[in-house]
Amino acid sequence: LAPWCMFNDSITLYKLNSGSTYQVPEDPTEALDRTEVSLICNCSDFDGSGASLGGSCQKQGISRPQDVNVRFKPITQEKANWAPGYPYATSDPYLSRGWYANEPGHSIPDPTNLDFQVWMATAPTKKFRKLHRIINSPLNSGTYILEIDEFFDVASFRGEKWIEIRTVQSWLVEPNYPLAGCYIALGAAAAAASVVVGVRALLSSRQEAKEMSEDEQDLPPVETQTTASVLMSRFASWGIIGAPSTTNEEHSAAAEKKRWYTFDVRSDAMQEYVALRRQREDIRKWQLEYEKHKMDASECGSSYSGSDDDDVPAMDDEEGNAQRGGSQGALPS
Repeated sequence: LAPWCMFNDSITLYKLNSGSTYQVPEDPTEALDRTEVSLICNCSDFDGSGASLGGSCQKQGISRPQDVNVRFKPITQEKANWAPGYPYATSDPYLSRGWYANEPGHSIPDPTNLDFQVWMATAPTKKFRKLHRIINSPLNSGTYILEIDEFFDVASFRGEKWIEIRTVQSWLVEPNYPLAGCYIALGAAAAAASVVVGVRALLSSRQEAKEMSEDEQDLPPVETQTTASVLMSRFASWGIIGAPSTTNEEHSAAAEKKRWYTFDVRSDAMQEYVALRRQREDIRKWQLEYEKHKMDASECGSSYSGSDDDDVPAMDDEEGNAQRGGSQGALPS
């Protein structure tokens, strides 16, 4: 992949000598008087490796390290490849000069060319900057002259070209104010979010602690046992050691638990329970006598006649009244 055309304007920067009264000619075709100016940078005066052939500017460093080391590799020279720097003998004047076929002067881009790497870097917006050269000498106050030979056309697509001379940081290549604004905005948003999260976490922890304290007040006290007390209780149950002495709380708990399934022998509930048990025993005895009476009658060969109530033995209820088992007797629930 190679661009059909790339930026190839020739730019030269001069500085007017101090104390000189030289006037720049208005005719662009008229050459400058080289004795009145000092060369700062000739952007086209570089060899194939990117080393400067004059001036105090450099080409090395305009491309990103990942482009130089990873993305762009040298062309593999083969006889079938139409590429710049063709090493084989050929009679084609375009191929031998590294031009596109039948296009005099239209050079084929070289992937190792730093200008080509900078030009191929994708721009995020339609307005972009491309680092062209790096000037190492300080630009003190004075009069500077730019000499430009235009080859790259922008009028056909209504574009514009500008030249900027600015001081940049070595690690950033060029100042990027939108990026700096994004960093500041994101940092401010992160700081505000951290404050909100911290306040919310603090309020949540306080609310949780308040709810836990209210729940603990509503719950009955829970007796906790240490590991040592549990082991002592188990050893006592196994007969290894004597039973540990009980505390007042343990006595109270045992008494409360015993009250669940015991009765006071003098209470009305206990008297009712005894009466019901006696009535149940009387009914059971009556059933046994009734069954025995029927068996005796069948063994003697006599027929059983009459109602059941005539032969049912009488029994007394808890009030002392006589009842007949078949008609009025009832099992207690």
